Amino acid sequence: MTTLREARQALWESVEGLSGDQLEQRVGESWSVLGNIEHLYAMELFVAEALRGVLQAPAGEAAAPKDLGSLLDRSVKYNAPPFGHPSGKIGSLEEAKQRLEESLVQLETVFSSVPESQEGSGYSMPHPVYGILSAAQWEELLALHILRHSAQIEELRSELAS
Repeated sequence: MTTLREARQALWESVEGLSGDQLEQRVGESWSVLGNIEHLYAMELFVAEALRGVLQAPAGEAAAPKDLGSLLDRSVKYNAPPFGHPSGKIGSLEEAKQRLEESLVQLETVFSSVPESQEGSGYSMPHPVYGILSAAQWEELLALHILRHSAQIEELRSELAS
């Protein structure tokens, strides 16, 4: 399983060498590179806060493991919730890196507080596509989510280059 930090590294490699203009440029209806990163930041903050609340309650019934691999299939399109849409609040790559480091620290704090005896299986919350996911599967999903947007950024890079 790819960790959040490993996925972050892939993300930063996908934006390496892009100019400020390229970071902000959109092709058609797609989000810009900075828009993709702002989306990741918003979603990670949401998940960290929601999981913090889940961990305050007693562990419940274990969630059945789900195959999350389809998240990497870029031919399948998903609609982000309105709060996850970019609004242009992140204006530079440096700011993007700072914001994602903030959300990563929050996520790592939350995931490290999951009781090890449970491995997060009794702490779960719903996902709009995959259903009920354990805390451990949320961690996996977030890493895959970053990889999905890294691939989207690579696609955008190719379109900008042509």
